[in-house]
Amino acid sequence: MSSNTAKSFQVWPSDPIRDAAWYAIYTKSRHEKLAGDQLAAKGLEVFLPTFETWSRRTDRRLRIELPMFPGYLFVRTTLHPERHLSVLRTVGVVKMIDFKGRPMPVDPEEIRSLKILIDSGVAIHPTENIRTGDRVRIVEGLFKGAVGRLLGRKSAQRLIVAVETINRAVQVEVDDHLVVKVETI
Repeated sequence: MSSNTAKSFQVWPSDPIRDAAWYAIYTKSRHEKLAGDQLAAKGLEVFLPTFETWSRRTDRRLRIELPMFPGYLFVRTTLHPERHLSVLRTVGVVKMIDFKGRPMPVDPEEIRSLKILIDSGVAIHPTENIRTGDRVRIVEGLFKGAVGRLLGRKSAQRLIVAVETINRAVQVEVDDHLVVKVETI
């Protein structure tokens, strides 16, 4: 075979030290911890960011630890074909987040920043990426169930939500972790 017809290209990283990267793993619902434990047992570095909150049980309230990003965890590894297959065959793993079929590395600065926030000891709450103008639903507190439009922020943690009717609106301030984005149809 002539060298002109044979083309080769590197699909998988080859240098284990230089090419180790963080990858986002999508898991089955409520399988983040199990998948993380299984991946760690395979010798992989796993990062499952969590936060503490109060349970929503009606009979009693307990402090519980929940995944910061439900359905996701992160793994740092070199990704050669055997390792990739091993990750995908892990109990609880659905897939690796990819771009055009190729596992997509996560920016290490984002992982480092998450670790700094978690290690700070300050209460942090995951929130959706909600922007001014998005429709939101208040999911907890005095205004639970109200739907409105995000007008802006009063501070880092306080949102101004307008509930509109008959071309008029009323505004209310709510904590950012009390709202979720409403998907428009």
